[in-house]
Amino acid sequence: MQLFEHYQQLLEKYEQKIKQKWYPSVDEIADCLNISTRYTKMLLKQMNEVKWISWLPQRGRGKKSTLILNLSKNDILVEQALQKLKKEILQML
Repeated sequence: MQLFEHYQQLLEKYEQKIKQKWYPSVDEIADCLNISTRYTKMLLKQMNEVKWISWLPQRGRGKKSTLILNLSKNDILVEQALQKLKKEILQML
């Protein structure tokens, strides 16, 4: 499954949280995506790098990580279309 598909799964469950700060656990997100917590951490880091989310992980008992979903379904579809278009243009050159 691609990063895009995992983000779509997050949006399906947490669409009402777009552009809002919230404090899910990594386990909660892993359950939503049906993947391991280790892989979840890697995906969150990748999504943060491409600015689809804002992820501020916290360590320690009682500290909660912060997550903000930055893109709506439409935004992410436009993003994917632009990436595919750029890829096709580069292949034509």
